Amino acid sequence: MENKKSYLLGSLIYFITLSFTALALFLQVFPLTTEVHFEQLFNVSSSKIIDITSSFFIIYAFMQIPNGILFDRFGVKLILPLGLILTIAGQALYLYCSSEAMLSISRVCSGLGCSVAYMSGAYIAMQLFPAKRIPIFIGLLEVAASLGTYLAAKPFYSELIKLGWHNANMLVILFTVGLLVLSLVLLPMLNIDESANPDKTFRHILKDLLEFCKNKPLLGVFAYSFCTWAIGMSFGNVWAKNYLMREHYFSEIKALGLIQVYCLASLVFNILPSLIARNLNQIKIMIKVCALINFIVCIAVVIPPLFHHVNTTLLFTLLGIGTAGMTLSFALIPELVPTSILTTAMATNNASVVFGGYVGSIIFGAMLGIHKVDLLLGRHIHGDPQYYLASSIFLVFSVLSLIALFIATATRKTHIN
Repeated sequence: MENKKSYLLGSLIYFITLSFTALALFLQVFPLTTEVHFEQLFNVSSSKIIDITSSFFIIYAFMQIPNGILFDRFGVKLILPLGLILTIAGQALYLYCSSEAMLSISRVCSGLGCSVAYMSGAYIAMQLFPAKRIPIFIGLLEVAASLGTYLAAKPFYSELIKLGWHNANMLVILFTVGLLVLSLVLLPMLNIDESANPDKTFRHILKDLLEFCKNKPLLGVFAYSFCTWAIGMSFGNVWAKNYLMREHYFSEIKALGLIQVYCLASLVFNILPSLIARNLNQIKIMIKVCALINFIVCIAVVIPPLFHHVNTTLLFTLLGIGTAGMTLSFALIPELVPTSILTTAMATNNASVVFGGYVGSIIFGAMLGIHKVDLLLGRHIHGDPQYYLASSIFLVFSVLSLIALFIATATRKTHIN
């Protein structure tokens, strides 16, 4: 009976972390939906707004490995509520910001708070549930992340138009406050040992990271995750709307609708492979299929005539399926590292994912700023030729992900523990 109560309580707290993870990705992406407000407020371009709000990505990414350390030392009972409090503070600043500096501070604060969301869920899964179920719980976290991204596009845009700037953002704040209240009520009842671990010093963490550097398959997993999410985040989420509107003359509603298609596809295929696969060979096959799909999609995006002859709904559906392979990369990790450094390895892989999204978005934006690109590609090309040059980075990432995947799957182990 006690075990059933423990699993029920753990499941409720895990649901809070799922909601927080969805919120984290929502807050990561939704400035793109609200960029018009800040363009008018500060009289700056959308690229400038994206650069300012990208501070969220930087903090979120850099805090992944430190968060793994913090969870080992202090546990979820302290770190999860603290993350929610910081997120609420960041959202309040975002709602009432009146300067570019205040906007940047709000994004830093939100990024710092939201950075604990994903690892909170992974920590609960590893502490309370059987190890063989971890891939499913990771998949559910990815589903939550996809749901958050989906809600940040067309659904939130509709609410923003209907309710206005203040009321729409206040709903997001109230939702976060609700998660904080639930966590403060339920976490004290959670029966897990979270006493500080004096052995997990900086020296031990540094030793773990050095061990990672000697593990080529593990580095391959990190690189694959980095490259895959560089495509999924930078094109599927951050730049897709601008690309479709300015390069292919889609309306804002239609562009957001295609992002919605991508998010829904990712939502389904983040969890489906985790439920089907039962051994490492099946996981490897699924990841390889996803990587090949990504490669095909990137070819279609880079080659203008091919893009115009491909159904865009199908293209963004395939993009969602291809980038979902990143979820399965977490399932490879338990086979590659001992249990003693599993949490750190999971956190490092998640950091690779986040850094991939950030770096991909920045590189794409930087390539858009290359001058005289029309002379390189020709003025006769439909739309803005800068976007064709910039989108070529996605093809590069897809090729690199295939190479990394070859390295990551070069192991003889065939079963998940």
